[in-house]
Amino acid sequence: MNKLKIFSLAGLLGLSMLSTGCSDDFLEIVPESNYTGESFYSSDEAVLKAGEPLYNRAWFNFNRRAILGIGSYRANDAWNPYATAEFARFQTTALTPELIQAWSSLHLAVTMGNSIIKDLNNNCGSNVSDQAKNRVLGEAYLTRATAYFYMVRTWGPCILFEDNDGVVVSPLRPLNPEEDVFKFVIRDLRKAIEYLPETGSNGRVSKYEAKAILAKVLLAH
Repeated sequence: MNKLKIFSLAGLLGLSMLSTGCSDDFLEIVPESNYTGESFYSSDEAVLKAGEPLYNRAWFNFNRRAILGIGSYRANDAWNPYATAEFARFQTTALTPELIQAWSSLHLAVTMGNSIIKDLNNNCGSNVSDQAKNRVLGEAYLTRATAYFYMVRTWGPCILFEDNDGVVVSPLRPLNPEEDVFKFVIRDLRKAIEYLPETGSNGRVSKYEAKAILAKVLLAH
């Protein structure tokens, strides 16, 4: 058998292996070494853990400097010529670093809220209590509402979305008018009030924090 025939046979063998080895679920591999959305929410402790990043990671870049510029510096309540001075001078542009950080941080808060709401409604195990589930649902609605409130006050019309996967599939969307954004925020805050407990614990919010923000939104609206 010459080399040409050997190579031909090898090619045919490879094609046959590909045709028989691949199937529709070839890429649908269930991780065995870490959690998935379907397996994580199996206890109250896991559900409460899922809500913890809403208090820190989601807001890090917004709280680091942007909130001072957008709030106190813009209102002339504070001044520092070496940090976010553009806000006090009314010289901010779309390229101002703190505005870019605020934009990305607020959208991170929205997407994290969306993800947690979806997971809690679809993936909670039978061992999860309504008390734990409702607390974190309330935290997620409060987070999303607060993020959109800052966005509409800073940029005006915003793109409203509740499904992260849908935005990935169809990212080009029209801006929603300010009136619609405020309605969305008020709806989310009322849901937060419904789900959150009367008292907070371990630094977690209660329904009264949501009521306080709702009062501020209604005054601004």
